[in-house]
Amino acid sequence: MNGDYGEFFIEMMYRILKKGYKVVEVPYELIPRERGESKTATNIFGFFVRGTKYIKCILRLRFSKK
Repeated sequence: MNGDYGEFFIEMMYRILKKGYKVVEVPYELIPRERGESKTATNIFGFFVRGTKYIKCILRLRFSKK
């Protein structure tokens, strides 16, 4: 598996679902960050860059011959 956390997660979920496993979401509530910086895009440029990487990952998985 390749890429940063988001790309890793996308590929992991793709492989899990392709093998026929069932996936459920478990809700949780985050507490406000007390220090440090979020890895989530904090501006439109960061959102575009990260989103573009995720779309490329999805397309690579979708059209791969594996």
